[in-house]
Amino acid sequence: MLASAVNGKSEFSGLRPFNPLRDIKPITKLIELSFGEDLEPGSRKMLNEMRTLSWLLGPVLWLLSKTKSPLASTFGGYVWLAEGRIVGNITVHTRYKGRMGWFISNLAVHPDYRRQDIAFRLVTEGLELARTKGAQRVSLEVRAKNVTAQGLYRKLGFTKVDSVSRMRLSTVPGVNRVPAGEYRIRALQADEWRKVYQLALDTISPEAREILSVEEKDYRSSFPQRLVSGLGDLLKGQAVYRWAALKGDRFLGLAKLRAGGALAPHSLTMMVHPDHRGEVEEILLTRTLSTLNAYPSRPLSARIQPSYEGVVEVFAKYGFVEVETLDLLTLRLQ
Repeated sequence: MLASAVNGKSEFSGLRPFNPLRDIKPITKLIELSFGEDLEPGSRKMLNEMRTLSWLLGPVLWLLSKTKSPLASTFGGYVWLAEGRIVGNITVHTRYKGRMGWFISNLAVHPDYRRQDIAFRLVTEGLELARTKGAQRVSLEVRAKNVTAQGLYRKLGFTKVDSVSRMRLSTVPGVNRVPAGEYRIRALQADEWRKVYQLALDTISPEAREILSVEEKDYRSSFPQRLVSGLGDLLKGQAVYRWAALKGDRFLGLAKLRAGGALAPHSLTMMVHPDHRGEVEEILLTRTLSTLNAYPSRPLSARIQPSYEGVVEVFAKYGFVEVETLDLLTLRLQ
């Protein structure tokens, strides 16, 4: 749908293609207004950098959009105008962050213009744009608690294939380790990357693997690479712990703790085989917390992928607060 004139004036209302030469600044303002307090500090920093560099980025992106360069497909989308003012935006582009396919990385509508089907029109036009460019699927990330957005995407046929939860613990409590029971918990050896890679394949759904591009090279590391990484941790004053939960020789759960260092929080990542969810999370978590008792008191940030029913409750039991859960949705185009 082309933008249409309002009352014969030069201002327009409706849809038009994103123009990087003039739209970057108003879109950054729109995103800040649309997401408000939900916007993370990192995202705010990125928007400020976009605003600062808009005088340079705008002309460059505009020139690229006029060429047949593959780079021209790494951005694109539409804006929605109301009497000449941008009140909606969607960004649609090819792969990013090592992910495969096309993505909707931004959908924003001004609060005063919501519930007018603007978001629906933006998404449908974005999907059509991807389809005309040869896209076979389009994916996006949306907050699990954003009921309105979730409803819109489900209506358009998107399905959930993955989920990531970020948790935060302000103060590490003194805890006792939960007995491992029928599992065996031990430190991960440097040459066991194949078992970690297999656990990642088993953990992430087949549909998500098509998007996330889980590759062997991301888990394999040579001795020189491990040496450099270890020296880097040593210089930062960090210690890295990796624990695997096993039955026989199979890895069924994995926790990685990065402790110490400067004033940054300790960090934890965890993944659990689908057939053993609800059984090993607390075992691995209490192993982590008891280890941190030997370190200065500091917050602990945790990342769980994929997230699933019950895992957030296990972390909450020990004082963690859910910062955010993002669902990965995807739509296969005909």
